[in-house]
Amino acid sequence: MGGGSIEQLMMFVVYINALTHFLKFTMNCSYTEVSFLDVSIIQERNGALRTKMFRKGCHVNSLLRKDSMHPQYIFRNVAQNQAYRASRLNARETDFMEQLDKINIELTERGYDQKLVNQSIRTVRNSRHSRARPHFSEQVESDICNRGQQKQISQPLKMCFSYSRNIRYYTDIIGKHWNILTSDKQVSNLIGTHPQFTFKNKKSLRR
Repeated sequence: MGGGSIEQLMMFVVYINALTHFLKFTMNCSYTEVSFLDVSIIQERNGALRTKMFRKGCHVNSLLRKDSMHPQYIFRNVAQNQAYRASRLNARETDFMEQLDKINIELTERGYDQKLVNQSIRTVRNSRHSRARPHFSEQVESDICNRGQQKQISQPLKMCFSYSRNIRYYTDIIGKHWNILTSDKQVSNLIGTHPQFTFKNKKSLRR
């Protein structure tokens, strides 16, 4: 339908829907907006692009329940990642705040503590202009233009452990004595200013 009119597109949808009774097609069309997965890309009148979080009409609250059997840090990550996604996909502050309200409701419905939700949202809002900055924002465009002038920062080293009940004991010990490693500048550049951990499940009988 390249180069066709809106009327021709609508006639085509009517035609393919008339071909079968068990499969129906729907259509959304626009000259200035396109939605895919969880994001809408919108073209402003001046030609600039901005993004907005998109939810399908069939969207349901399927976030991980707070009473499920997972380590506690997982629930914190779920809450923060939802807020980070809302910040990065919503260029306008009003759209961002609207999505935060929806995230607050959805997390509460799944049993998350209001204190945890508020802390996660606060963390993301404080990094709105840095780590959580939205796509197609003025700051992102500036960063792209000045990319050649920026210093390349390597990702800090992460330590991987098998998850167990006593894992917090070991991570606390490492964190307590981390300053010994960072006292060496070269080592500090490799491992970062604070320890970062990743966890994996222990092997089960199926493995």
